[in-house]
Amino acid sequence: MSRVLELGALPAPAVAELARHFGLAGPVQERTRGHTLFAVESLRAAAEGGGDQAAVPATLRDAVLGRVRRAGPEVETLLRAAVVAGNVVDLEVVAALLGQPVEATAALAERALAARLLVEDEGGSGYGFANDLVREVLYQTSPRPTRVARHRRLAGLLADRPEAAAGHAAAAGDWAAAATAWKAAAARAAGSYANRDAQRLLDQAVAAAERAGDPSLEAGARLDRGRVRSPLATTRPPSPTSGGPWSWPPPAARTGWRWRPLSSSAGPPTTAAASTPRR
Repeated sequence: MSRVLELGALPAPAVAELARHFGLAGPVQERTRGHTLFAVESLRAAAEGGGDQAAVPATLRDAVLGRVRRAGPEVETLLRAAVVAGNVVDLEVVAALLGQPVEATAALAERALAARLLVEDEGGSGYGFANDLVREVLYQTSPRPTRVARHRRLAGLLADRPEAAAGHAAAAGDWAAAATAWKAAAARAAGSYANRDAQRLLDQAVAAAERAGDPSLEAGARLDRGRVRSPLATTRPPSPTSGGPWSWPPPAARTGWRWRPLSSSAGPPTTAAASTPRR
């Protein structure tokens, strides 16, 4: 007579102790979230591989795939689509990617939850992968052409979220689309007074435009980045008639600057003689 014992996740101190036992240190807890088999096998493989914790050992990959396949082919299809969409499982996005109703997608997600392949997020409003290892294995074992096609489709589906769209376009190798989306995301950031974020996004836009081999797109991204870096590149919320978050100038009589919209092909702002306010 046998009994099946469900083992819960190992606490972080226990995983750290196992790592010390194997003479290792690294992000095992984050990668496995304390899953007993995954943690032990990850550490064992790393110890045997001279401390390399990047590669997923074959035994562990097979264990993950076995669990996924036991959940059923429909759940596997859901998870392989979700892993391309990102770390957070957005049911509406995954449903659109698969071309199926959201309710059907939600039912499959509940089956994945029961199989402990997904977990509810802290707020209970969505799902995430049970651990990074599950996500890594599913992504790595999905055919590259399938991943690329899904990334390209996601870039279109997420056009209203330009930073996310840019990431998917880059993953699909569409560098021109990625640069354009990162520029749009930067304009949004600037409109929210987040110039450091805008600069980071424009750095990515410049790099993507370089990879796309598009001099015009690269020049536009560099021009935008130069304006973000300007000490006076602070913005105000756009008015209903403005051309964008960059096109509302500070009062010229007070600042002595004339401003042009970010999308303009003209050169950088030029100074003008400031009028002295009357006292």
